[in-house]
This record gives sequence, structure tokens and C-alpha cells, in this order.
Amino acid sequence: MTRGEKILFIIAGSFGAYYLYNYFVRTRLIISDTSNTTDQPLFNMSNYTSPDYRGQASLPLGLQNNNPGNIRYVASIPWQGQVGSNQGFAVFSDLQHGIRAFVINASNLIKQDGTLQAYLNQYAPSGENNTTAYIDYVSAATGIQPTDAVSLDHDTLKGLAKAQFEMENGTSAADQYISDADLEAGLSLTPYSNIIS
Repeated sequence: MTRGEKILFIIAGSFGAYYLYNYFVRTRLIISDTSNTTDQPLFNMSNYTSPDYRGQASLPLGLQNNNPGNIRYVASIPWQGQVGSNQGFAVFSDLQHGIRAFVINASNLIKQDGTLQAYLNQYAPSGENNTTAYIDYVSAATGIQPTDAVSLDHDTLKGLAKAQFEMENGTSAADQYISDADLEAGLSLTPYSNIIS
């Protein structure tokens, strides 16, 4: 190998090391959506403890079940953290796992349906909900127009979760009992995480 080839090899190796380092940091230490371009700090889970609202009968059913999205119980779908059912809805061991299930369920439905309106027509069918009011509320809260495609990124799914949890549990209860840290913790268990170790 000539001196010039050695220099090129060293330079190429340095660039390779740089890219490997960045790959390692993005995929191993910062379990994150690599398309996150916001200036928001990454969430640190080191001091987080997920609430467990089971047995608190004064709360809306979604919170009592640690299932703020009111996901229906289906025996053949054993969600991570699911510990049973209550009145036809899944019950989770803590709020973090209920939020995780919502985000995964919502993202799967959005992949099928695309637009906010199509997604919410399936998520909150008119036989059980005032779907038009549901769509209008979520659209206003998130800024996503009903006919717009829903992006599957951290910030969009977090905003969608917050708006839907308000619809499912009432704004007052959702805002009081579901913190920003709870939303981040639930998202941390999905591919849409914004977490540092």
C-alpha cells in the first residue's frame, strides 16, 4: 500500500468511525426517532415512576384501567403490561403500558387508514361516539386537518394521544392525571421514543 493509499485509508477510516459512532449513539444510547428535528430536549426516564390508577373509582374508567385510550379488551391480543379486563376494556399494570398500547394501536390504524378522519372513524365509530365531534376536537387540538395524512413521528403521536385522552376521559381528568412525563414514558416503549438512558 502506498503512502497516499494509507492516508486515504486513515481518512476513510476516520469518517467510517464517525458514522459508526453516530449510528451507535442514535440507535443504542438514544432510543429515538431519527427524524426528530425539534429542539426539544430528550426525555430522561431515570426518575420516572408510572402511576397506577386501578381501584380509584372516582376517576373516569379509562384512567381506572390505566387505559386512557379506552382500548377494547381482545383476548387474542395480549398487550405488554395488560393484566385483565374491566367492562370490555383492557386493564394495564400502570399508565405507561396503557399509553404504549394506545400509541401502537393508533400507529397501526393510521398505517391502514392514512388520514385523521379515516383513522378516527375507525377508532371512535359512530355507533359508540359522536365521531364528528371527536374528529373536530382532535383536529383542533393537534392542528391536523381531518383530510390530512397523519405523520407517524414522536411529536404528532404525542399530540394525538393527548387530544384523544382528553376526549376519552374528559379534559379536566386527562390534564390532571396524565402528565407530559407519562406521555413520554409511554412513547418510550414504542419505536416513536424520545428517550435518553
